[in-house]
Amino acid sequence: MEGPVLPPKNYQINRGFRFVDDYLYCEEIRVCDLLSSKISGQTVATPLYVYSKKQIEANIDKYKMAMMRETERNIQLSYSVKANMNPTVIKLMMDHGLFLTLVSGHELRLALQLGQDPQRIILNGSGKMDWEVELACKRGVLVNVDSAFNLRQTVRICQQGGYVATVLLRVNPDINPVILVNRIKEQLCRPNYVL
Repeated sequence: MEGPVLPPKNYQINRGFRFVDDYLYCEEIRVCDLLSSKISGQTVATPLYVYSKKQIEANIDKYKMAMMRETERNIQLSYSVKANMNPTVIKLMMDHGLFLTLVSGHELRLALQLGQDPQRIILNGSGKMDWEVELACKRGVLVNVDSAFNLRQTVRICQQGGYVATVLLRVNPDINPVILVNRIKEQLCRPNYVL
């Protein structure tokens, strides 16, 4: 029986990670050194998550180039914060011009604290709480309205707070759009709307 196949002592995994003399490096830092006081001056607890800024930037550039090449249009990329709420990663995405797509008010608070332009934020998610919708409407965030309940909720909050919401209506393709739009217009114009 043969033993396990071991990688060579030195090889590049991607732009951010490589093995040098059997040590894993993230850019110029030996990953094992991150667990000791050699880098930070203190012992780091595990688990430890290590990201390569160079690799993230390379991935962003690849997406932008592929979209531009395939569509011949300037496409706006959006980062889904639920994928990784690490503030440093989010800030990196923002610095590269990405919009942020969120699913909760806590993610919205974080995006705003990090300085993201509210007009570059999309609040998705079903079952949004009133405070989440209110914060989004108050700050001018695009709210994805995906149900009649969510539409009523958004209208109610805007009426109570005097806000004008920017919304994206998500509709079922089986619904006649003319009937839907007329019903929405009719209901929103009534003082006591019922959908």
